[in-house]
Amino acid sequence: MANTYRWYINELDVIPDFNGYSNFITRVVWRYNATNELGISVNLDGQLTFNEAPDPYVPYNLITEQQVIDWLDTYQDVASLQAQLDTMVEEKTNPKIVTLPLPWES
Repeated sequence: MANTYRWYINELDVIPDFNGYSNFITRVVWRYNATNELGISVNLDGQLTFNEAPDPYVPYNLITEQQVIDWLDTYQDVASLQAQLDTMVEEKTNPKIVTLPLPWES
């Protein structure tokens, strides 16, 4: 089964005045989600930090969600994240250990 993946942007932290840039994005707080065809879904949470302005600089009020997702795709190890999510989906779909009701309480 193929998993589908999706980025969620939870928060953008800014420095109000950074080397002449207004509202410089210094941290992106993200969630990366994988869902399989059965609807089983898992998440990884993380953050991406910036210490210098990108070239070209885009003012905060003009940033789009897709631009932030493009940063995540560029600066995060997406293959590794997807491998982790795939393992988590597999473990949730086919758990190696399960909890059953106590036999004397059935």
